[in-house]
Amino acid sequence: MTTTTLTLSPERICSEIYARSTLHHIDPATTPTLLTAAQSAALMLLVRSEIESFALSAGALTATGGSPEQCLLTLSLGASARPQGIASAIERIVALTVLAEIVYTAEAKYADSLLAAAQATRAVIARHIAPAQPPVRPRLTPHPF
Repeated sequence: MTTTTLTLSPERICSEIYARSTLHHIDPATTPTLLTAAQSAALMLLVRSEIESFALSAGALTATGGSPEQCLLTLSLGASARPQGIASAIERIVALTVLAEIVYTAEAKYADSLLAAAQATRAVIARHIAPAQPPVRPRLTPHPF
């Protein structure tokens, strides 16, 4: 396993959420678009929160990149893992999970399908991510006197 820092883009995640929302509500005459850029500030908060939740569950460390458009995620990846592919999959998991949270009260069946897709993606990348390790405690050496 190699420790790798992935760069995630909350902006790309929001774009995927907007796209999925628009495609799900394809007929604006009968169903209005669920999300628009007018909700971007609230959506960004949910996205960043879900990135933190993912990091906790994967045993990863997070940090804000040099700009608000980046979130850095440091975790252990297997030798066969492609870091950019893993980063894209994590962004997809975050997008699906956030959109499911938003639509759940209005469309539980659609939300369940989003969560199932997120779980399937998580299962695919799970074999490439090392399980969270407990922190190493320093070994105390007895004093020789």
